[in-house]
Amino acid sequence: RMVMVPVQTKPGDPAESTVVPLRLRLGQTSAPLLLPLPKDRRIELKSEQGAKWLGVPLQSCGASLALVWRGNRSWSEARTIVVPDDAEARAEGNVHFANLTASPMAVVIGSEKIRLDPGRTFTRRLSPGSPALPLEISHPTSSGGLRLCHSASREATPGCFRRVVIYAADGKKPRSPVKVLQIEEPS
Repeated sequence: RMVMVPVQTKPGDPAESTVVPLRLRLGQTSAPLLLPLPKDRRIELKSEQGAKWLGVPLQSCGASLALVWRGNRSWSEARTIVVPDDAEARAEGNVHFANLTASPMAVVIGSEKIRLDPGRTFTRRLSPGSPALPLEISHPTSSGGLRLCHSASREATPGCFRRVVIYAADGKKPRSPVKVLQIEEPS
């Protein structure tokens, strides 16, 4: 999906703006977009045809990352979570989790068990030099149990932080209804 992002070329003057196209792809990160912070801390994304599509409230920290996903099988009901993306959020060893599914997820980091509700995020810090911890993510089944959908080992990578995005699988008959995207970036 292609969206249009209005960017004010003269801060504080909505009449002085241009439109920047931004491509959204399921399960992939989009190119970063740097723009002046609007006074109301909100960006209104528009469709390719110019109609209002999605309002994105920005974080107060100055740098924001918008995680956008489908609210149903089409992009007409998009949803978003906006998380801080400043130096503090990107600190070495941070692991940011986001649940973009409609169900609670079970996250196990080492011996810590976490219920991650739909549309929620949380952050854990891994200490540099500490041993690797097992990471497991499970989704609920129709019988009331849990089914493992992701298993890995996590340790702090020097000079990096990580994002773990849990999202609904796309496709007619996916092997698992849930997918996990891990992104490691420089601090």
